[in-house]
Amino acid sequence: MISSAYFNEVGTCAGYRRGRDVSASIGIVPRQHSSGGKDTLLGI
Repeated sequence: MISSAYFNEVGTCAGYRRGRDVSASIGIVPRQHSSGGKDTLLGI
């Protein structure tokens, strides 16, 4: 059941550049924005 829900949310992962992006989209880790050498963690 969990794998079905995961696949429905994520699909084939083709739209994500990194594994962290996949995890952030389903709320496991905070989103991250990096620019100019500064890392900013956004909300879950």
